[in-house]
Amino acid sequence: MSLNKLMALYLQAVAVAVAVHFVIYPFYGHEGEPGNVLDDRLGIWLVLDWFMAAGLVILVLTALSRRMAMGDDADTASKVMLYGGISLTIAFLPNWFEVAWGELEASNGTIWHLTDSVMPVMFFIQAKWLWRKG
Repeated sequence: MSLNKLMALYLQAVAVAVAVHFVIYPFYGHEGEPGNVLDDRLGIWLVLDWFMAAGLVILVLTALSRRMAMGDDADTASKVMLYGGISLTIAFLPNWFEVAWGELEASNGTIWHLTDSVMPVMFFIQAKWLWRKG
């Protein structure tokens, strides 16, 4: 299996995990034992954030590669994926760092809703392109 197909599978898996968790989170979220990350209300998000960050790196690098390969003839889709991926990364990282450093109140819920709803869509689109390329 080629590297492109492996990256596509990774992006698809993260997209499904984020989308499903985003939808079901309000129904089960609860306060857990203090200090137990996996029992905590944000526990699964804290784990998913690492996979989301890696997915964003894959998204931006593969979109940049696609955009550079096309040169001046780049289509709109390649531009949207590159600049959208960069924008999504810029929105995601500060919020992730604030939550990871324990400053939950400083993170912006609107940004989380935006990233958690847009990221799976962008991951699926890029995964489809990577799968075809692989």
